[in-house]
Amino acid sequence: MRDGLITSTDLRPPRPPDWQVFRATLAWAIGVGSGVFLLTWALLAWPTVRANVGWWWHQSAHQSARTSSSAASTIVVATDHLVIPIIGVDAPIFYDTDITDAIGRLPDGVVHVTGTAKPGASGNVFIMGHSSGYWWQSGQYNQVFALLDKLTVDDRIYLNDAGTTFMY
Repeated sequence: MRDGLITSTDLRPPRPPDWQVFRATLAWAIGVGSGVFLLTWALLAWPTVRANVGWWWHQSAHQSARTSSSAASTIVVATDHLVIPIIGVDAPIFYDTDITDAIGRLPDGVVHVTGTAKPGASGNVFIMGHSSGYWWQSGQYNQVFALLDKLTVDDRIYLNDAGTTFMY
């Protein structure tokens, strides 16, 4: 107020303290940064995100497939293939692959690692496969195990080794 007159400066609201401005700016930056991060992640991991969203969207179909007892009797497994019907996996297996050569084979299927038990033998069968991949990478099996975490205790896994099918 100057000379008893109200000026435009007097009508402005008081400026908030610096800590309030800082807090508001920090909240905005965290929100924008989180949004950019999530969008970037979703774009890069789109095939895996799509598989998981599709699983979530069709949950009731997966539940009915789990309760169906006839599903197990109709499974046909091709020679040297891995089949996990509940998550839609049907992939060729490359048996006895050295661990150093495994990465090169993964875009074409899954890999049984040399030195681990073969299906039907005593011991652990070690099978490797991709669970995620980028949309620009070539290969039909880059997300073959993307839904592996959706399996439950009674879900069946079928392995075929040289014409003999094993069920786990």
